Amino acid sequence: MVDVCVCSAKLKTAQTNLTATERDASFLTDTQIPSLIRDVASLQAVQVLRGDYDLKITRQDYFTGNQNQVLFNDVGISIVLPSMRVTLKGGLNPENNMS
Repeated sequence: MVDVCVCSAKLKTAQTNLTATERDASFLTDTQIPSLIRDVASLQAVQVLRGDYDLKITRQDYFTGNQNQVLFNDVGISIVLPSMRVTLKGGLNPENNMS
């Protein structure tokens, strides 16, 4: 037959291990996992470039965005509007300037 003392000792060891495991799981759940989730979320927001094409498109988007900022601020408007007026009047068309 199985000795009651041996079974009792094994049960106590198992309960101690279970308590330690629950404590570790609680620590991970309360502290480590939320910070890891925040770190992963911030990494997902970063665009990863995988080749020359992606890099070219990203650069193009960057410079186009900067051009739009220049065009739509006060200085850009003061440059663009007069040139648009000249163009609309036909001032830059070589056929209009020949007569």
